[in-house]
Amino acid sequence: MKGEAELIYLCLRREVNSKLVFDVLHLAVPMLMGIFIFLVPLPHRTTTQEICFYLSTFIACLLVFSRKARFSLDIPLSLPFLLFIIWAFLSILLAFNRENSFHDWYKHLLEYMAIFYLLVTFFNSKKRFGVLTWVIVISGSIFSIGGLIYFYYMLDNGIAARLGLPEVGIGVNYIGFMTIFAIFVALNHFPWERKIYRKIILTTSLVGASVATILTQTMGTFLGMLLPLFLLFTKEKKTLIVFVLCFMIMLAFLPAKRVFTLGNIQNKVRSEERISIWRTYIEVIKDNPITGIGYGMQTYEPKLLDKYHARVPAKYRMKTFHAPHNVFVDVAVRLGLVGLGLFFYIIFTFIRMGWKLSKYGKDDFIKRWALCLMAIFISYLIQGMFADLLLGVQAITLFVIFAMMTILWRLNAEPATNDTLSQR
Repeated sequence: MKGEAELIYLCLRREVNSKLVFDVLHLAVPMLMGIFIFLVPLPHRTTTQEICFYLSTFIACLLVFSRKARFSLDIPLSLPFLLFIIWAFLSILLAFNRENSFHDWYKHLLEYMAIFYLLVTFFNSKKRFGVLTWVIVISGSIFSIGGLIYFYYMLDNGIAARLGLPEVGIGVNYIGFMTIFAIFVALNHFPWERKIYRKIILTTSLVGASVATILTQTMGTFLGMLLPLFLLFTKEKKTLIVFVLCFMIMLAFLPAKRVFTLGNIQNKVRSEERISIWRTYIEVIKDNPITGIGYGMQTYEPKLLDKYHARVPAKYRMKTFHAPHNVFVDVAVRLGLVGLGLFFYIIFTFIRMGWKLSKYGKDDFIKRWALCLMAIFISYLIQGMFADLLLGVQAITLFVIFAMMTILWRLNAEPATNDTLSQR
């Protein structure tokens, strides 16, 4: 009897220790991915981000293969993602730069997909979703305020200079992808938040990110922020009015107001530089309409595209070689019209999910966050008309948006419970 009791004790102890280990591993993945998301807009982050990503991926695989975590492809975006990945891989066969196309396919596109599924699998509750939103707000606040201090104080640029951080790979056209994400998430929190210290954090983030957005002095960024606001605040009209008034007051006292002059708007619409860029890439699409020229970003090297550039009338040729600066032209050039069709399939699937959740979600938490993510996504598409979207930090944040909507979709599909957790 004594021996049997000792055996039972040892088995129970081993089971408890094993459960403790897996519980720690379950917490480790969202913690590591939270750090990863926090670092996305910040400079000098590569090493730490890679440690967080690869360690998270390893732990997640361990948990899934040990059947301690539930991984499922049964989500609306899985099919369009899979088709897009397969087509991007097939395009490598006819790519202008096969080595770089293969590199960007597995090093970037597959990693974006891994980030998506890690977030969907491990941020699987309202509480964890709420933590993720606060990570975005705080990270965006630090990025905005730190960028303003660095660019205008440490580099001693005048207030009329357009805010950009090319030293860390974030140019003028890309600031808005980070700041507007933080602005919309903070605005969505604000009407529902009751704790003073959180109101202070949200206000700080809103002011810092709004000033940074204004000082980019970029039409695409402004349109990407202002137009989707009316979608975000279909019900909270008071919050919309207050924010827009505050934004206009800040705009009036900053040099960015010249962006909205009639002459500047006309210049943007008729921009010869942008017309030159697109005319060159139309020639590329004409010759490679089905498969494109390859997924790799190094395909945009002048030596590979000189013959297309030469076809454009001299007065419309680019003086300096640029990537397309338009997400739809970019996808059509790299993956052909088939790839562009698959990209529209992703967009359609996301918007359909968002519309259904915002309209028929089972509670206010799901409805308002679905609406918020729809507004952010539309903002990204608007900005993507004037900038390259599927590369760098803006591509990572795009897949974070995809993941957040999918988390809401899964929460909405769960059976009704007495769970009263909110994003707080």
